[in-house]
Amino acid sequence: MDHLKTTFTLLIISTLNIVGCSSSESILEETKKEILSEEEDLKMEILKFRQKNLQQIEANIKSIEDFNSIIDIEEKIVKVSYKAKIDSLELKNSNMKIKLDSYQVKGKKNWNEFKCYFIADMNKLNVDFKEVLKKKPVFINKS
Repeated sequence: MDHLKTTFTLLIISTLNIVGCSSSESILEETKKEILSEEEDLKMEILKFRQKNLQQIEANIKSIEDFNSIIDIEEKIVKVSYKAKIDSLELKNSNMKIKLDSYQVKGKKNWNEFKCYFIADMNKLNVDFKEVLKKKPVFINKS
């Protein structure tokens, strides 16, 4: 992104030298404002995306807590199998949060690529959660 800004700024400065110096400062200032505005728009888009997906990640954490409390009352054999599935979901959910928290702004193209892969991974995780819920073990109370 910085390389693109530098190249763009040099192109404008070169053009301004050809056109004339009287309007060069105002054109340069206007270009800087546009670049800063685009960067702020991108940062705001990323912030909204993070907030939306963090809500889903937090909901997943709540589901994992609920699953674990249910498992605590289940028989050992079913418990081990189900617990392994829950642990796997918990790890995937945690990794999604790390990906989201650690993303650094590196330009619009990089952001769009990150967002595309992240959404696909999040959708798969949500499907996995639904599968575990659908296959929730039947609880048998022995008397």
